[in-house]
Amino acid sequence: PEWTRIRTVMDSGAAEHVGPPRMAPGVPIVESPGSRQGQAYIAAGGERIAHMGQQVLDVLTNEGFETQALYEIAEVTRPLKAVGTTCVQGNAGIYGPHGGCVNHMDSGTQTHFARRGGVYELDLWIHNAPSGNGGQMSGSPQQ
Repeated sequence: PEWTRIRTVMDSGAAEHVGPPRMAPGVPIVESPGSRQGQAYIAAGGERIAHMGQQVLDVLTNEGFETQALYEIAEVTRPLKAVGTTCVQGNAGIYGPHGGCVNHMDSGTQTHFARRGGVYELDLWIHNAPSGNGGQMSGSPQQ
């Protein structure tokens, strides 16, 4: 089977999980309350970024855990995983010099992430998505 990696940045400054429209081309972008109301995000440089809708992704973690991830869609450079939203969803994050993990408080499930170039990145995998999209990679999550 073909898998596409979505490498997300663990972002403590993001209000919501946000990804670019090219993140998962095989998944429809649907209207969300924010896009319906014409809301926008404010980038680090102060510019406004239109809220285009949302995608619900069926994802697999590197550990083989299946879950759904809701991403708001906007013209950001790369997918952002909001640390605050992750914690509100019943998780706790642990950060170290080389990476860390997200612990689901009820189930005890751990999802690990790496620190690359000073940035904490979590890999998620989607099945049967087109490959070759801006920094994403095809292959198997079990490689």
